[in-house]
Amino acid sequence: MNWQIAWWSGLGAAALVVAAAAGWIFALPPAPSPTTPPPIAKEESDITLAALRPPKRQRPLIAIVGINDSSETTDYLMPYGILTRADVADVVTLGTQPGPMTLFPVLKVEPQATIAEFDARHPDGADYVIVPAMSRDDDPVVLHWIRNQASHGAIIIGVCAGAKVVASTARVARVLHVQDGNVLRRRAPRKPLNDGDPVEHFGYRDGISQPLFTKKDVQRQKHKRGARARWNASAPLDLVLVPDPLVEGPDAFGSYLVYRKLGQNLRLFNQRVLALANKLNIDPDLAGAYVVGRFKDGTPVVKWNDNGHRAENDFDFDHDDAAGSKCPMHAHIRKANPRGTTPRTSLASEKSRRIARRGIPYGAPISKAVADYPPSDPNPDLPRGLLFLCFQANIEKQFEFIQHTWIDNVIFPRGLLLQRNTGDDPLIGQDPNQPQDWPITWGEAGDGTEVFNFDAAVKLGGGEYFFAPSIPFLKSL
Repeated sequence: MNWQIAWWSGLGAAALVVAAAAGWIFALPPAPSPTTPPPIAKEESDITLAALRPPKRQRPLIAIVGINDSSETTDYLMPYGILTRADVADVVTLGTQPGPMTLFPVLKVEPQATIAEFDARHPDGADYVIVPAMSRDDDPVVLHWIRNQASHGAIIIGVCAGAKVVASTARVARVLHVQDGNVLRRRAPRKPLNDGDPVEHFGYRDGISQPLFTKKDVQRQKHKRGARARWNASAPLDLVLVPDPLVEGPDAFGSYLVYRKLGQNLRLFNQRVLALANKLNIDPDLAGAYVVGRFKDGTPVVKWNDNGHRAENDFDFDHDDAAGSKCPMHAHIRKANPRGTTPRTSLASEKSRRIARRGIPYGAPISKAVADYPPSDPNPDLPRGLLFLCFQANIEKQFEFIQHTWIDNVIFPRGLLLQRNTGDDPLIGQDPNQPQDWPITWGEAGDGTEVFNFDAAVKLGGGEYFFAPSIPFLKSL
């Protein structure tokens, strides 16, 4: 009898698991139906052509080159598909030798021509050459061909790790665009401007939490933390440094650089902060801290009532706010650095995702209280933003992982099993239609949450990936 009870109990439990899984699957939104892409307006096409038009010919010629042994699928095919669909240039896919090209991880394609056939048809070279990531960065055939194209005046564009291939040609790129940046500071009472806190255009102190690499910085951290430390910001150098493939030497280390130009809509940000404050019936300063994770002076929102305001970095979310009732689960600093709350992940593994970052504001400050130069302008609609730069040893495992798996993941950091939507990062998230859950009362998880779509006021204006070579390499040029 006992075995029959156990058998039926097990069968019932399995049925419940299957039913729950089926319910979750059927609860997912339906896949969008395929639609015919809209036609590209002639005016838009003409503007794009005018920007691309080279001196050699009326219609640009773009060559996408890869090595037949192994090139990256997305880097090789996406530029071809997008540029061909846009119909703004003649686009040709090339291989270094006849035959199919292996695209990692699994695909094979037939390039439209070899580099030798392309040279015979176009002795004056391409206008643009797109270089995808390849299985190796030192293929002599492709490097020689890229150098030759550059000598004919082609603009060489590296996609993702294709920048390493371009760097291996030992050529310095043309400067196509310059964006000035300025350090904005909040004035400190009775002190020179350059003693003030660095801030960004929304008015929040910036750059507080960074990995610490030097002995001096780590010792300063220990002195500030004392015996009751929560967060250790120290980091090994291999978090950001990799051996430079371009030169040998004991100090030959480079790093991968991500650049992003982020536009900031001050009017929209301030409107949404006020709307959130009204929704929750709280002070606008606290509403803004819910969005960022810190008050404007740098005080973590989890430490709001902990001995007054002060900018600090010694806290973690696991001990200080596991429920997300002080710092919302989707707050910017919590999404970008979960501090021990990533489901089923060790703290060491989580910390290996960190990046060394800097933000440089561009555009006039909103008031004289922020900075002296450039001159302030009270117009909130002027172009303003942040030039975001970060260094890491692996872009895919660090910057892209943070952006995709943490920041834009609507169920992070709660995890798949809980299936509770926290929404994406309200500051830099990329889904304008994703609402977030906001705590009704600071520090009181039992009071529940309110749903509110903050509508991110930060928009991506462009960017690129680079490899920053070592000093020994730069000295060798």
